[in-house]
Amino acid sequence: MKELILILVLSILSFVYPNYIKNEEKYAIIFDAGSKGTRMYVYQYELFPVKDSSKMRMQLEDSIEQKLYCELEDDGLGSYVDASQISGFFSDCMHQADQIIPADKRPQTKISVLATAGMRLLEVKNKTRAENLFDGLRAYLNQSKYYFNDPSQVRTISGKEEGILSFISANYFKSLCSFNQNTKGILDMGGSSVQIAFVPSSVDFNLNIDLSQYLFDVKMANYNYKVYSYSFLCFGTNQILFMYNAKTIRDDNYGKSSSASCYPEDYDFEMTGEEILDNPCTNGLLFDSSHDFTVDKKKIDHDVTYTLKGDSKKNKCREEVNLLIPQKPCRYGDKKCSFNGVYLPPVSKSEFFALGNFYEAIDLTSKLLDVDLNNDIKAFDEATYEICSMSYSKLKDLNEANGAGIGKKRLAKLCIENVYIIRLWELYGFDSLKDVDAVEYVYGKKFGWILGYLINDIENSNHNLESLKY
Repeated sequence: MKELILILVLSILSFVYPNYIKNEEKYAIIFDAGSKGTRMYVYQYELFPVKDSSKMRMQLEDSIEQKLYCELEDDGLGSYVDASQISGFFSDCMHQADQIIPADKRPQTKISVLATAGMRLLEVKNKTRAENLFDGLRAYLNQSKYYFNDPSQVRTISGKEEGILSFISANYFKSLCSFNQNTKGILDMGGSSVQIAFVPSSVDFNLNIDLSQYLFDVKMANYNYKVYSYSFLCFGTNQILFMYNAKTIRDDNYGKSSSASCYPEDYDFEMTGEEILDNPCTNGLLFDSSHDFTVDKKKIDHDVTYTLKGDSKKNKCREEVNLLIPQKPCRYGDKKCSFNGVYLPPVSKSEFFALGNFYEAIDLTSKLLDVDLNNDIKAFDEATYEICSMSYSKLKDLNEANGAGIGKKRLAKLCIENVYIIRLWELYGFDSLKDVDAVEYVYGKKFGWILGYLINDIENSNHNLESLKY
């Protein structure tokens, strides 16, 4: 009788989901529209019918494979003058996708463009322009050979959703092959925002707090989790650098040339007044003048180029970076907030993966100094202190001698990035990194929110994240 029911269910699934029941090759195209550039990912995967205690469901298992990664030659969607530039930037990567995906698979291959913090910032300063760009992208994708039938296939994801999608990618494949429901949290940092997401070991429900803005129900591989997720806009590495530059110029009474403690000696950084005035993180749109990095727009000259001259003052650099991070009183009690008054459950009993710029900072610093710094906050702190003491010439020589391969601009900002990351760890409550692994791959797959989005989308569980969408 059970076998008869199973056959009947499979027959129904074959009728309702004719493409899903055959274990044939499937593809997906996802564009990651980041703050400094757009990247395209092409994935191949299969779905398998799986029987659990009460129903049939389709499961990915371990079949996802990244087939193509392509970087567009843009500086992020926010750099487009208007929608007329979309085809010029997207066409080359789309052509490469055509070489990978068979023609008969393209009409069933879902294509999406998902933006993160860069577009969140554009929506703050010019919502109409952001909407026009998205409308242009929808029209462009609708004319493609690929599956596009829903406007939400082009959108900005929220920071909290970004955190949860990274959490899914970090834990999905483990949950498939283990009855152990222990998970890994994620620390993720991009250019314009930073995310933390994890399953808390404990939550104080007696606090006078709306937990719905922090805790979210997530179903993953047939398990249910209560996940904390929070994102700070403007506190990714590119924006923290921008805010540091604005603070330095402001502290020097808006002079055209200023000393910068966090840049290496014999390195000059230039930025225009237009760049400062156009950035919501520094021009007063998101933070008022009580913050050290919010400039007086009347004192910034739109057409002037401001020069910041590095002087490698490591101790002063740390003091200045600390002032960039807003510190509102925590109304929930001692050690119950990260920063800016935002609630954070204890992280001490959780394990984490560090990805994005967290991973890169540890990886690049390890290569530059030819040491292993993973899982060692003290060693990373000491390495950062050493880097912040060096001149730019010394850093370049060391970079070449150890074959670290760090780009010139990244090398010059490694000190401030590391100092900022160390301060974040302190504010999050990490007094060591013994339970934090800086990694790029998990279970053989490059993980992050893009992979998490694909998993969540294929598993047909978009309702899990519905409350996080704009």
